[in-house]
Order: sequence, then structure tokens, then C-alpha cells
Amino acid sequence: MNVCGVIIDSAPGKPRYSNAVRAFGTSLHVNPVLRYFMMCGLYLYLVVNGWLAWINGTFSPSYKKKSNHFLFEHMADDPTRWPMLFLYSTSDKIILHADIEEMMMRRRALGVHVSSVNWDDTDHVSHIRKHAEEYEQACEDFLEYCVGGAEASGVDVDVDEEDFQTEEDYLIAKKQ
Repeated sequence: MNVCGVIIDSAPGKPRYSNAVRAFGTSLHVNPVLRYFMMCGLYLYLVVNGWLAWINGTFSPSYKKKSNHFLFEHMADDPTRWPMLFLYSTSDKIILHADIEEMMMRRRALGVHVSSVNWDDTDHVSHIRKHAEEYEQACEDFLEYCVGGAEASGVDVDVDEEDFQTEEDYLIAKKQ
């Protein structure tokens, strides 16, 4: 298995309960009153669960490393350096473009090659429907960069990565 980059569509976003509830509500095709009560219940659940996660994360660093409540921070600080392509929209009401742009900035600060395409007229994970050619071209260009970047740097793209437990082990072995 050769992994040369990461393509991310409409993500990541910081944990915002209202966005999660809005996304859940759009998927419900039930009576509007029932939907309202279900969304309120989910919001209450997420707030309580978030408080508990924050408390647990404050007193237990090992919990913080495993909890999905801190996924945005884990991804931003991830030690891997694979190139990344972010596909997103300023009109996305589920994941805010500012979150994605913050993630891109933080990954670039770590030396990660980051590419992106930002549309201003597409909903959450709907870019390929409205901009199919541009979406596909961005993915193709990114994959060409990844393969070309691997070849240009002397990295053997045919190495069996299954021999390594982590990406860091693989990268260290490639440098030697």
C-alpha cells in the first residue's frame, strides 16, 4: 500500500454542537415538532458529554489523547507530514471555512505541503456535484504532485509500508 497524500472534503471542523445538531436535523425526515425535540435532546446530550470530556481531558491526559472530542487538535498537531488537499466551501453551514483554513495554516506551520480549493456556492460535501470537473482536476493535480514529489525526492514508491508500524518509522527508513 502506497500512501502519498491526504484528500479531505468539507472537513475538519471544530466541535460545535449547533453544527452537529443542524447536520443531524437535515437528515431527519419526520414531523417538524418531533425533529425539534430530537434536535434539542441531541444538543443537550452533546453539551453534557462535552463538559464531561473537557473535565476528563483536564485531569487525564491519556483520555484526551483517545477522545474524539479533541479530534481537531489531534489532527492539527499530528506528527505525520503527508501532503494534504482540502476541498471546502465558504457557504458550508456544517463545517465553517474558518476552521478548515485554521487547520491548513497550522499544518503549513508544521511544514506540511497543503493544497486547497475553496468554492463559494456549494453545501457541505456537495462540491463534486456542482463542480465535477474542477473537483476531479484538483484531485488529479494533487495526486500527480504526490507521486512526482515522491519520485523527485528519491523516495521509492514501491516500498512495502506494511513492514513499518508507524508512518514515522517508514519516513526514517526512507531517509537512511
